[in-house]
Amino acid sequence: MNDTLDDNLLEGFLTKEDPTQEYKLAPSIDDIKEQYSDASMDSLLHDLQDAKIMNIKEVIVDIEGLISERQTLQHEVFGDVDKIMMGMDNFLTQAGDKIDAVKEAELREKMLDIESFKLNEKINAFRDIAALKKELRDRMHEYREQEQHQHMIGDLLGER
Repeated sequence: MNDTLDDNLLEGFLTKEDPTQEYKLAPSIDDIKEQYSDASMDSLLHDLQDAKIMNIKEVIVDIEGLISERQTLQHEVFGDVDKIMMGMDNFLTQAGDKIDAVKEAELREKMLDIESFKLNEKINAFRDIAALKKELRDRMHEYREQEQHQHMIGDLLGER
């Protein structure tokens, strides 16, 4: 590898710098059979259900994080746009008669473009968050179904 690369850039990527480093692959069918050879079918079913539920929980947490990040991004964009608008407005106020009418009209047109961008960002953020919330509802429904299945399997196996 190139010694000049910043190690932070490589974080999270597989590198061949350490030949002793082993990477874990997903378990094979034989590994699973070995793990459950002495276990009952009951414990296998529970482990499968638990894995499904944990996977769905992780997806739910990720979606909630994405919603929060999108809301934060929207607030940051609005803050930046407001600063730009205030700066342009202050410039126009301070310049007064020193700026010719053509330049002032161009600046006001730019301000309208920025306001239009702000409106589009508001609409896009609403759409993004609505789509994420729909996905969240779907995953929550799936989560509840998996929990019900787990309880049903437990009841069928006579664990309660």
